[in-house]
Amino acid sequence: MLRNFLSSVFRQQKRGPYDHLSQKEIKLQIAELEAASQRLKKQNEVTKTTKTTRHESKLKINQQQEQRIAIQVAYLGWNYYGFTSSNTENENKLPTIEGHLMKALLQAKLIQDPAMCGFSLSGRTDRHVSGVGQVVGLNVRCSSQERKKGQLPYLRILNSILPPDIRVLAWTHVSPQFHARFDCRSRTYHYYFPTQDLCIESMKKAATYLLGDHDFRNFCKFNPSKNLSHYRRTILSVDVSVLSQGGFGRIEIKGTAFLWHQVRYIVSILLLVGQQLEKPEIVQWLLDVDKVPSKPEYPLASGLPLLLYDCEYNQNGFNWHREPAGRTKEHFQLLWSEQMTKALLYQSFVNASTNFGSNNIHDDGENRMSKVKRIQLGGRKEIWTTQYKPLMDRRRDEPYMLKQQKYNALHNKTQKELIKE
Repeated sequence: MLRNFLSSVFRQQKRGPYDHLSQKEIKLQIAELEAASQRLKKQNEVTKTTKTTRHESKLKINQQQEQRIAIQVAYLGWNYYGFTSSNTENENKLPTIEGHLMKALLQAKLIQDPAMCGFSLSGRTDRHVSGVGQVVGLNVRCSSQERKKGQLPYLRILNSILPPDIRVLAWTHVSPQFHARFDCRSRTYHYYFPTQDLCIESMKKAATYLLGDHDFRNFCKFNPSKNLSHYRRTILSVDVSVLSQGGFGRIEIKGTAFLWHQVRYIVSILLLVGQQLEKPEIVQWLLDVDKVPSKPEYPLASGLPLLLYDCEYNQNGFNWHREPAGRTKEHFQLLWSEQMTKALLYQSFVNASTNFGSNNIHDDGENRMSKVKRIQLGGRKEIWTTQYKPLMDRRRDEPYMLKQQKYNALHNKTQKELIKE
């Protein structure tokens, strides 16, 4: 009876997943499982090797010796949102020169972490502003073997990665304490402008008042977060000249250091003087902060024609290494040819527009536009107005000290609220 009971129990048990398979089918299943097992084993081995290689690579970079160098960077700024990158997450949407430079340094494995390479630069440039004399200081890798064989070809490596409108022109060894901003003795800016309908002599006279040490609070943009103790800066030289090419002029300004937007506000005033909307003495009045303690409202000149031309250092110990002159010249010659071709096309449009202005064509807007005055602010920036209001009659900003006090009070209040939370 027990035997019959056990037999019925075994018959009622569920059949296994392979019970219905024949012996041949079971062998095929086993072969497939063994093949899959071998594939997984190989994949694991590859993953381990890759992880080991990456780890060893990081160790090798960490073990590399570093040296501090300075590089001279040239860039056309109209495609970029300034030199300095304020937010790496927005780098794709708002590209900067520093962002591209860091990407190239990382790709070339010359640095491991942008935040740890001791990066410094001679001067920040804003959106659309170009530079040919920008100097950057940083620490880059250099092993003992590389020192024996000779220095790495930094220029060739970086320029092969950087976009065409950014180039590293030269590099040199510097001391470990070198700081591109604080060691810079002077900066020179160039600003290009069309000379049509401008009184150059008046601009030259106004420029002479800028020379020397002055309080330039009425020639800059106020930034309360900097908490500056003063706004005095020294202008070493200013020159307004007419170029031989195509009816353009150039303003050259050299100073020990500059405030935020200082050069562009100076240019704005000089252009107003050149258009005879202001007298040259307006510069004197704006520099007298006792009589004019706060800046009148006036527009900022365009950043497109502005160029950081040169940064001066104590050259003792500097030995600049450069690429062959022909290679760099040919590169910029190609870019120049492309832009000149576009300039000639624009000139054709200007000529065509001029030809339309014959006596047989009636201009519907002639009477209306004759009452409107165009005020040029450099580049493509201009203002149209029916009546110009002199600077000294315009609304003025709050005094800087009052602005600073308001900012500090708001900042302290915010900090206390954060501490309470």
